[in-house]
Amino acid sequence: MINILLCEQTKHWLDNFNSKIPDSLNLVATVSTGKEVQKILTSDSLDIDINVVVINLETKDYSFLEVVKFIKQNRPKIMIIMLANEENLINDYFYSVKDISKIGVSEYFIKPFPIFNLFKLIEDSFYHESWKANSVVNESQHGVEVEVKDSDHKFTSIKVTEIHLSSVAIFDLFVRISKNNYIKVFHVSEKMDVSRLDRYLSKESDLRLYFKTKDRLTYVNFMNELVRKNLEKTKVISATAVSKIASYSNVLIEEIYTGGLPPQVVSEATELCSNVYESVMRIVELKSILNEFIMDNPKEESHLFLTCFYCVISCKHIDWATEHSIKNILMGALLHDIGKIKLGKSLRDDDISTFSNEQLREYQKHPEYGVELLDKIKGISEQVKQIVFQHHELNTGNGFPNKLTSLKIYPLAKIISFCNYLANKSLKHRKPPLETIRFEIEKQDDIMQYEPFVIKAFIKGFMNSNG
Repeated sequence: MINILLCEQTKHWLDNFNSKIPDSLNLVATVSTGKEVQKILTSDSLDIDINVVVINLETKDYSFLEVVKFIKQNRPKIMIIMLANEENLINDYFYSVKDISKIGVSEYFIKPFPIFNLFKLIEDSFYHESWKANSVVNESQHGVEVEVKDSDHKFTSIKVTEIHLSSVAIFDLFVRISKNNYIKVFHVSEKMDVSRLDRYLSKESDLRLYFKTKDRLTYVNFMNELVRKNLEKTKVISATAVSKIASYSNVLIEEIYTGGLPPQVVSEATELCSNVYESVMRIVELKSILNEFIMDNPKEESHLFLTCFYCVISCKHIDWATEHSIKNILMGALLHDIGKIKLGKSLRDDDISTFSNEQLREYQKHPEYGVELLDKIKGISEQVKQIVFQHHELNTGNGFPNKLTSLKIYPLAKIISFCNYLANKSLKHRKPPLETIRFEIEKQDDIMQYEPFVIKAFIKGFMNSNG
């Protein structure tokens, strides 16, 4: 269930909202002022998590901007949706509509608009967490196998060993019989019995299960939660846990962030990233640090892997990128944030826009901390250390830690810098690479801080690969 807090003053609009809200959404409370929003969000008696705040731009008694700032500082995971009574009002509050997303608002609607558009946006935004509602056992279809004929491109495969077979199915699972032909072996919310796969295993030693491609992010979200809970229990990251993290990271890479790329390109790039990952893990001291870093925040694995993947695609279109330099680039991509392990936990995951000046100064030391850690480990090249040290430097001189300008920044670090930036944006907005970059180009101020040859190589990599 997705829990919504609504701040709106118009009675007939509220009546329309209440009469049409779908069963998948739960309206926790309706208030008319910003002060009431903050009161509810800070209430000790509230026993459920608010997922979405829908708030009118003209809210009084604590302005819209005050409430948004409060939410971003105190409840940053909450999705904020803005309502405007008319388009002209936006110009009174913002220089342009681009500024709306900059302050942390996910989407806005100008009245009048079809209310179902708002509901669909919320449902789509939280679809990847739908497994939580499917985790209650449903015995009505237990053991019933159903033949399904559908296009192969609508399915994603995964090894049997990567499915949590002792639990409840979080979505329908299939076995592929032939081209465009599947058998649904487990239904959503059905307890999975591994013995049911015996007859398929006897025919195929390396059996793979399939789920609908639309459920990829659901799987990623589920695996992230599973690994997080395991780590909280043990406080020690095992080889199995690392393997599971890598598994859902790979599925994430297959998600829309690589959509349209030919399978052989994805396979080649993923293999190259995996090989460098394995070489890093063979360095005992480095393995320990990296595992601790991942244990602290399993989502970092996805970010590191995606940054690494984007570097591979970009390097294919950088003439001077040799095999040796690419290896250093990829190792730098996997290690670029390693210095965050020396930051306080509150500074590792939070949105830096909420940091005080003192917190920001400390956060901006993580490239230096990364090099300090790597200096103690044998076998790490100076090229990799320079990448780690300079991965937040920008052509304009607005980066950190040394505010270097274009000609003074190490060329390999420029590649990591941009790919790190795009990986963050892709994961945040869940958009394909080219769509992400188009969105960022519109803002210009941010993207123009990065090296043009890297931006060009990145775009060329995905455009060429998409044919």
